[in-house]
Amino acid sequence: MTAEAPRVVIDPNAWVSGLINPYGAPGDVVRAVIGGRVTAVVSQQLLNERAGVLARPKLRRPIAHPHPDTCRRYPVKCW
Repeated sequence: MTAEAPRVVIDPNAWVSGLINPYGAPGDVVRAVIGGRVTAVVSQQLLNERAGVLARPKLRRPIAHPHPDTCRRYPVKCW
């Protein structure tokens, strides 16, 4: 029997910070989600907030992740 990845709620600001700077603590969190070490638990409200922040013109350029739209593919569970 394998252990299930811990489930965590990640603040939208932490997602954005982790995408802008993959070397800080928020970047560690984003990499943990991408790597399947944790599962992000989200609500539609959190997804909407994150999408709104990522759509801001001033954030289009500094995103460090090569494919910021792939955050939709991270292992998440909605409640």
